[in-house]
Amino acid sequence: MSKEKSLVRSLSDDLIETCAKSGYSLKRIASYQLIYASLGTICPELGNERVIPFEKVENVHLGSEVQFNRFESVERAQGILKIDYWSATDLIAIVIAVIQKSRIRVAQVRLLLDMEISAATREAAFSSLLMNLKLSDQGVTLQPTTATLAIAAGLIPKPDTSLKARLNMAVDWPQRHRSELIELVTSEVCYFWPFPPASHPELSAASRDMFFGGNFASGEMGMGFSIVQQDRAPKTRSRLMPYSVRTTRYLVKTPIWFARVADGKWRMCNILRSSILDDTPFSQSRLSDLLPNGLQGLVRIFGCKSCGTLFLEERVKQLDVPTRCECDANSVVEHVVQAQPPISSNAH
Repeated sequence: MSKEKSLVRSLSDDLIETCAKSGYSLKRIASYQLIYASLGTICPELGNERVIPFEKVENVHLGSEVQFNRFESVERAQGILKIDYWSATDLIAIVIAVIQKSRIRVAQVRLLLDMEISAATREAAFSSLLMNLKLSDQGVTLQPTTATLAIAAGLIPKPDTSLKARLNMAVDWPQRHRSELIELVTSEVCYFWPFPPASHPELSAASRDMFFGGNFASGEMGMGFSIVQQDRAPKTRSRLMPYSVRTTRYLVKTPIWFARVADGKWRMCNILRSSILDDTPFSQSRLSDLLPNGLQGLVRIFGCKSCGTLFLEERVKQLDVPTRCECDANSVVEHVVQAQPPISSNAH
């Protein structure tokens, strides 16, 4: 079972159980209908015919709440369950409460940026998600709370979402100074992590998706990737660890971009830093829990100080992926750090 279907299946189980306690008897197919409709993908048929990415988020950040398709969902509940408007409204309130508690949502940043998702799927999904803003047939709509929906609604222009364009923009930080990411990848062995799990607190920034209204309306998003560097943390000692141990730390850097409605120009606004600690009792999860093959399951990322570009190792075969810098091919090697053996967690 795919990750997406597994998430929706677990959500369906919770919904059926919760509705039964409230006096509503839901069959499996009806639960899927209401989940998809509430999230904005309208019907399971769209989710089955086209791969719509879902994700479980760390928490629902202020300003990035999931917006639900209440209007269409109530109509769908009336149609498939043959209940009146007020019963349908009550039922959809239960559905939305269960979804909010689960922290499962459509992965809208991935839907926008992942080049493996077809243009037809992307267009169909966002057209459906826009229905979440609809309050009535009279054209009353809500303001989006996510940058991706603001783009779909035409409030902000869509940026160049190709990986090459995103890597080129990520280089431009801090502005008017030496690039932080170029300095990092040319001095350390680093790996490129596309669409890391949004459920992990140290990795959720890649899926950040916010829109702020008002006089200075703007949207802010993760770029859909993080850069990971393995680092050997110092020996530590604490009440939880009375003996000295060597931990392994993975440093994570995630670029963030934003655009103002006033000028519609997308630009870098920050690089968020975090770390994952292995071999400590207070670690929420080990890297092996997230990457069964460790960092070797990711591709290397390199940089060139001469032309200021980031690029990935050549085992990546997608057309959208840059695998060399913009200089002459013969000069690439001297600008990148050579791979080193992975640091053992038992090293002293």
